[in-house]
Amino acid sequence: PGDFSVLPDFRVRIVPVLGTMPAMFGIAMGTRVLTELAGFPTEPMAIKSRHALYARVQRELGNREKDRTAEFGGPQLRMSTDDTGYMLDEIWRGKSAVSGVTDKLALTRWRRDLPMTTSNCVCMTKSEADKHDKISGAPEDHYSPEIVEFVEQRLNEEKHISKMR
Repeated sequence: PGDFSVLPDFRVRIVPVLGTMPAMFGIAMGTRVLTELAGFPTEPMAIKSRHALYARVQRELGNREKDRTAEFGGPQLRMSTDDTGYMLDEIWRGKSAVSGVTDKLALTRWRRDLPMTTSNCVCMTKSEADKHDKISGAPEDHYSPEIVEFVEQRLNEEKHISKMR
């Protein structure tokens, strides 16, 4: 065995372990570079007990929508826990559309006069969502043009993605 080792007193048993970590790091960095070059930058997210987060956000969304169901002829919340996770992670990238904060997130309707669907759903912090639920009129009257443009761009992205889902 000593004749075949790379270095004297080098344990050959650990060779498979040494290659996996640099390989995984290289794959992650290569993916990052390719997505940047392609014009589709990635935004890393903190992953911790996400399923519990999705269930909580869905429950809170159901509570928000309970008051609104009579206006649209019965229960309108048809979002599963998976849909909630899709909206939080894929469309809103785990951040509030208004402030960019990643803590205490909630989903709510963007346009209050339209039913709750994935193409009318915005991610905000709980306090921002509570304030948003109390506004009357169009969001354009209450938010800066940059925020409105950002939200509309993400909702259009969701409409495009939903055609392929």
